[in-house]
Amino acid sequence: MINREDLKTVILICLVFLSMFFTSKIWFRLPFSWKNAGMPAHTADINTKVDILNIVSPSKIVVHFKGNQKTVVYPTRDFYGDLWKEGQLALRTFIENIKTSDPERFKDSSDTYVYDQPRIDYVFHLQLGIDFWQEALSQETYKGASKPVIKGVTLLAEKDSAIITDNKGKHYSIPMEGLNRRLEGLLNDLKKSNPPEYTRFSYSKTSIPINQDIYVPVNPMAIKGAVTNSEVIEPDKLARRFFSDMSVVRKIEEKDGATIYTDGISGLRIYPDGAVEYNHTITGKDTSENSIFRSLSTAVRFITQHGGWPMETYLDKINTVSIQDKRGYTFVFSSRLRGMPIVTDENVIEVSVSQGKVKNYFRSVVYPATANVLEEKMISAQEALEQVLINFNYLIGLENEQDKKIEDIFMAYYKTKEDQTLKPVWIVKISNFIVYVDAVTGEVTTGRN
Repeated sequence: MINREDLKTVILICLVFLSMFFTSKIWFRLPFSWKNAGMPAHTADINTKVDILNIVSPSKIVVHFKGNQKTVVYPTRDFYGDLWKEGQLALRTFIENIKTSDPERFKDSSDTYVYDQPRIDYVFHLQLGIDFWQEALSQETYKGASKPVIKGVTLLAEKDSAIITDNKGKHYSIPMEGLNRRLEGLLNDLKKSNPPEYTRFSYSKTSIPINQDIYVPVNPMAIKGAVTNSEVIEPDKLARRFFSDMSVVRKIEEKDGATIYTDGISGLRIYPDGAVEYNHTITGKDTSENSIFRSLSTAVRFITQHGGWPMETYLDKINTVSIQDKRGYTFVFSSRLRGMPIVTDENVIEVSVSQGKVKNYFRSVVYPATANVLEEKMISAQEALEQVLINFNYLIGLENEQDKKIEDIFMAYYKTKEDQTLKPVWIVKISNFIVYVDAVTGEVTTGRN
């Protein structure tokens, strides 16, 4: 017969396993998983097979089930890849339609017509032209007369159709044969996985107009911060990736700890904190001005060959520049952690490309080394906005309130240059002003134009 002490031991073990079970259930209900955190690029083999479509993929996919239930699927999450493939197919179909003739104009563009239907909305961080998507999807040059810039894609499964919205607010309706059949099983599996429920953001305590495409979690969420480390660089080894003939390269050790390599045409500076800066003098008579897609491909290939491609890196900005009287592009790349953007005081990777060559390259990559043990409850989006409005006069200027609009509210991680900690924040965008609100304490940490 089992004695009392053995019984206590058995009960204690059962309680421990029960606690672990319920903890895991809570954790997997979160929209992000620590196992998907970025890994240090220097520990991985050089990745030369980066898919451009993943770099410019939607920042989030909003799924509207029947019965008005909604969820948001972020990059790296389950089901994201399969949903994005359907979005790519819609873009391909749209391109084929518009090359031959203008697609049918979506007749009723009111919110009611679209929002009352089960659908999938693809929200892009960048608005890119149809010529870019043609090259990215099929490696072919776009030759159509009309060149709309794509703002968003919506799939209406039950109608076997898609709506493409351009940056001027025009809606194009295109048929998607077999869409409902293909999505039925995928959406059923997604719903059975018990994803976090989202709702359209609303806030009645302000007269400032609110964008109707903001979605936030229905229930309070728990989240972990993270401590980061910089990349560990072996200067001489990395330099050999930039210079084909090291015998003509001069090496200079700076007093601040930086190491410089130069062959008279190109210069490489490696900083003590692992940041890398490279400048190249473009020579020759190449007069070509590559497209955005081809220039981006050049930039991505250069990054993968000169340090590797960090996980969860995406294209954040594109700036048109003039280099030696030729048009070029500066591509700014940022990072995500568990699908959430990481906001920092400096760019993660920046590459300038002109005439098919890289002119400038800057890289300062950090990666999550450890997760904070403590999982803390986040304040709601409404509470974050309330903190912003309390400080509205100081941050933005109350006299201009009637000219403002709440454009977006979303979750992110924030990191300053001095601090190695990634802090969960709510980012509130009011017109062109951005405010960071600590997602745990509610403190307004910073604001900028």
